Amino acid sequence: HNFGSAQRAFNWAHAMGEQLASSWWRVRDVYDMLWKMVIRPPRDLYTEEELGPDKFRLGKKVFIRRDLELTSSRGQLKCSHFLPAKGTSEARPCVVYLHGNCSSRLEAFDALPVLLPQDVSVFSMDLSGSGRSDGEYISLGYHEEQDLRTCLEFLRELPTVSSFGLWG
Repeated sequence: HNFGSAQRAFNWAHAMGEQLASSWWRVRDVYDMLWKMVIRPPRDLYTEEELGPDKFRLGKKVFIRRDLELTSSRGQLKCSHFLPAKGTSEARPCVVYLHGNCSSRLEAFDALPVLLPQDVSVFSMDLSGSGRSDGEYISLGYHEEQDLRTCLEFLRELPTVSSFGLWG
């Protein structure tokens, strides 16, 4: 009789241990999924066509988009510089648009109607791990600072940029 009670207790403890282990793995799986969503959120993939035409009109003024690639410590950065079609050799202020998490340089399109008519050029990029740029993950600012530094170094060398500001 004591042997049966001991066996039932053992069976119960074993079953509880399996449930706890199973629960632990479920918690761990959810945790893994959550942190991966933070550093590797769904990438905002887009086609080149979604960048729109290289030349476009806002009101009565015509503007152009120059696409380029810069190399940062994490790989190639896909960038676009928006500026007036006329007077492209004149120095003017430039706003560097930094997109949000799970986004891309397409986000800068909302700022174009505000900035371009004020004779301010706009520079946007896909930060590492975002859009069409290289990189497997985002770092919520840690590595993106280097991406920004790469862009600012490029812009400082352009005779067409008199000063710059950041948006984002």
